[in-house]
Amino acid sequence: MAAKPKKAAKKTAAKKSSAKKAAGARTAKSIRRADLQKLTAAAVKATVNRPVKIIREPIWGFVLDTEAGAIETANVVTQRLSEGARKVGVGLTAEPSVLHRKGVIIAGYIQADLNIPVRF
Repeated sequence: MAAKPKKAAKKTAAKKSSAKKAAGARTAKSIRRADLQKLTAAAVKATVNRPVKIIREPIWGFVLDTEAGAIETANVVTQRLSEGARKVGVGLTAEPSVLHRKGVIIAGYIQADLNIPVRF
């Protein structure tokens, strides 16, 4: 009779381990700066459809030619950034930001506003 409880214990342990596997992949708790740069470059390239220089830290984005539609452009960049990050397993969200300084308009996001920390 002692063999029956052991078999039952093995079955419940197997059920628990399969339930853990079914829960899904874990999301990252941080992102490397190089990976963030690649994701940002891909998001900007998909948004602008032309070669532009990526601006990094503290605001990540690119320089716009005109002020018209700047916040919409920044919003599209952050949405595509989140989609690209989700594909690689990082739950990244960013708030769109526009910086206007003496003839320079930068559309993108601020690193400090990301929901996960950036590591080197």
